Amino acid sequence: MKKISLGVPLALAGAATVLTVCPGLRRAHTFFGVVWTALSVAHAYQYRNKMAKDFFGETAVTEFFGGAKAKAAALKQKALEKFPAPPTRLGGLIRSMRAAFYMPGRIRLYSPSFIDNEALSEQVLQVLGEYEAFDSVDINLRTGSLLLIYEPEKLRENDELRVIEDYVKTHVVRR
Repeated sequence: MKKISLGVPLALAGAATVLTVCPGLRRAHTFFGVVWTALSVAHAYQYRNKMAKDFFGETAVTEFFGGAKAKAAALKQKALEKFPAPPTRLGGLIRSMRAAFYMPGRIRLYSPSFIDNEALSEQVLQVLGEYEAFDSVDINLRTGSLLLIYEPEKLRENDELRVIEDYVKTHVVRR
């Protein structure tokens, strides 16, 4: 929609609506009220970006208007790259999964690859079994979830596991 000035038509429609409140001018009042509403909607549509910036701030506009999803995803990815998982076997495994929950001592990860795949779950259990820091490792083949339970102090003694914990902490996706 072109940016034509709607200030004067809005003012006239508003004034006409107010002036036709008198008895006997009911149809004129309704007509001017409808025109005023339509012009207001058109005006709001024209200035939706400015109103969103004024009301919600710059971030909301970035997230909701004009190719913003891609821009927001790029910004998020750039921020997440500051916390990479280590380039180890365990780091590659963790990067391939979605971190669903984190609290010190408990991490839940998801991967659709685990669903009904006993061979893969056995391989993962073998890799995770190499680390003494994990008290419990549980894989649910129905949901594809991996639950790691550990003592935070014990885990943080291993530099690789400490980096992985930081990675998971910054990459948790809540749904």
